[in-house]
Amino acid sequence: MTECDILIIGAGPVGTLSALLLAKQGRRVIIIDREPAIINSPRAIVYLPQSLGSLKAAGILDDVCAAGLVMKTGVGWRHVSDHKLVAHIDPFALHADDNPQPAILLGQHLLINIIAKHLQNYGVEIRYNHTFQNLRQENNKVIVMANDTEFTSSFVIGADGSRSAVRKALGIEFEGFTHPLNFMAVNFRYAKIKTTGFNEAQFIMDPQEKVEDANFAVILQTGSGDVWRCAYGDADKFSDEELKALPHTTRLHGLVQSLSGLASSYARRDIYGEQQRYNSGKLSQQREQQARNADGSNDHTGRNAIAVTGQNDNDDLYRKIAQGEYTHGK
Repeated sequence: MTECDILIIGAGPVGTLSALLLAKQGRRVIIIDREPAIINSPRAIVYLPQSLGSLKAAGILDDVCAAGLVMKTGVGWRHVSDHKLVAHIDPFALHADDNPQPAILLGQHLLINIIAKHLQNYGVEIRYNHTFQNLRQENNKVIVMANDTEFTSSFVIGADGSRSAVRKALGIEFEGFTHPLNFMAVNFRYAKIKTTGFNEAQFIMDPQEKVEDANFAVILQTGSGDVWRCAYGDADKFSDEELKALPHTTRLHGLVQSLSGLASSYARRDIYGEQQRYNSGKLSQQREQQARNADGSNDHTGRNAIAVTGQNDNDDLYRKIAQGEYTHGK
C-alpha cells in the first residue's frame, strides 16, 4: 500500500500543475499515469492570459516565458484563397484585468517538462505505466487500484482527460456532443513562413455551406523555435487510419501557399476530435454520497474524489483543497 495526501490520476498539464500547486502548500502528492512517459505528440499549445495566474502561483511563469513564445503580433483571420488578413486581435486585447501578460505559445510536452523539474523540488513522484482500475472509499480515505497496486489518500483528483476513467467510475455525466469532424494536427518546419506575413497565430477561413467541403485550419508557432503547427479539419467519415493515409503535405500546401520543401520538413502529426461538452453536476445519488458542482469542476465529496475538466477548474480546485474547504464527510 502506498499512502499520500492527494493522489492525482493523469500526468498532463492539469494533473502536474495541480500537483505542484498543492505540493507548494505542503501536501504529499503522487501522480500516476498510464503512459510510459510524457507524450510529445501535437497537443495543447496556447496558454491564454486567464490561465497564466496559475503558472505564476506555481512559480513557473518565468520559465514558461523563457521556453515559449510570448505573443507580439496577435491572432489573425485569413482567407484561404489569398491569405488576405480579414480580422486581427491585438495580443494584449484578451489579457486578464490583473495581468497584462499576453498569451504564450509552447508545446504541451515542454510545459510538462518544466513542471516536472519543479515537482522534484517538492518530492512529488510521477509513476508512469500505472493504469487506473477502480476506487472505493473506506472511512475518510479513498482507495485506488492501479496496476494491482493500492494507493490510499485523502483526496483523488481525476485529471485524465475527456475520456476520464475516474469520471466514469464516479458515474459523473459528461453532457454535450462531438462535432462531425476530426482535426489533423501537424507540426512542421519552414523557416520562410514568416515572409508570408503570417501572424504568430491565425485562423484560415474557407466559407463553405458544408463543413466537409471547407479547407480551414489553425496555423501557429509552437514556441520560440522554428516549428509551426497546422491543425486542419476533415469530416468524420474518415477513420483514423484513412486520415493518417491522406496526403497531409498536399493539404498544407493548399493552406500555406508557396511552401517549397515542406514535405521533407514534416515533424509530427496526430488526430483529435472536437467536442462540446461540460459536466453538469447531475450525479447519480448513492448512499452517503454528496455531490457539488464548483465552477465547472465536478466533485464527489462523499468519496473525496474530484474530476477536473480543465485548467481553469484546476485553479479553483487546488485552493479549495489547500484551504480545507473540502473536508471528509462534508
